[in-house]
Amino acid sequence: MNCSRVRKFLTLYLDSELSAEASFEVSRHLETCADCRARMEGEARFEAAANRALSASEPEWTRAWERAASRTFTNRRRRFIAVAAAASILAIAAGVAVLLAPHREIDISRAMTANHRRYLAGDLPPAVEASSTAEIERYFAGRLPFAVTLGKAPSGAALMGARSCYLDRTPCGHIVAHVDGVPVSFFLIETSQLGAFPEVSSRLAEADPFHCESGPFRVLVCRSGDRVLCAIGELSHERLETATRELCDSR
Repeated sequence: MNCSRVRKFLTLYLDSELSAEASFEVSRHLETCADCRARMEGEARFEAAANRALSASEPEWTRAWERAASRTFTNRRRRFIAVAAAASILAIAAGVAVLLAPHREIDISRAMTANHRRYLAGDLPPAVEASSTAEIERYFAGRLPFAVTLGKAPSGAALMGARSCYLDRTPCGHIVAHVDGVPVSFFLIETSQLGAFPEVSSRLAEADPFHCESGPFRVLVCRSGDRVLCAIGELSHERLETATRELCDSR
C-alpha cells in the first residue's frame, strides 16, 4: 500500500473501522514510512485535543435552562417554586447517579467495546499470535510510544495474541486472552495519554481499580506504574480484576 492510499485510510485506521486486512496493510506501511507515521500521530493529537476541549465546555442544556428560567419565572413566588423544584430534581438525579456510578458506561469503555466486538466477530484478529507474555513484550517493543512489561499469563487463561491499535486515536496495546474459556481484551495506555479520557481520570482519582459495564461486558480499569490497564469481557468483576492484576504484575 502506497503513501497516498494510506493517508486516505488514516481516519478509519485511527477509529479501528478498517477491515482486518486493510488495517494490517496500513500498520505495516506505518512501520516503515516516517512521513505517514508523523501525519497519523498529528491527526491523533489533534483529535485528542478536540475531545478534551469539547469535554471541558459547558453543557448546552445548562445554558438553555438558564435562558428559559430568566424569561419564564418573572414572578418571585414562581421563581422560588421553580428553584426549589429544580433543586429537588437535581438531588434525586445526583442520588441515582451515585447509585449507578460503579456500573455506568464511561468514555473509554465505548471504544474498548467496539474493538472487543470486532475481535469476537473475527474482523480484528491479533497482529501476532503469542502464548507467553514475553512474546507479547517483544512484539510491542518499538511499536508503542511506551515500554510494555507484563507479569504472567492470568491463571486459567490462554494468551491468544496482541496488536498495536488506537482507542479514540490514543495509541495503545491490545492483548487478547481466553480466561476460563471466555474471550477477554486487555488494553494498555500510557498514563500521560489519559487527557483523551477525562472520565477515566476522574474515576481513577476516586477509586483504583474501578469497574463499570458496557452492554453485556464488564469493564475494569486500573493503574500499573506509568500505564493504565483496561480489561473487558463477560466475566464477573472479581474474576476480571484478578486476571488483570496477574497480567500487569511484573514483579
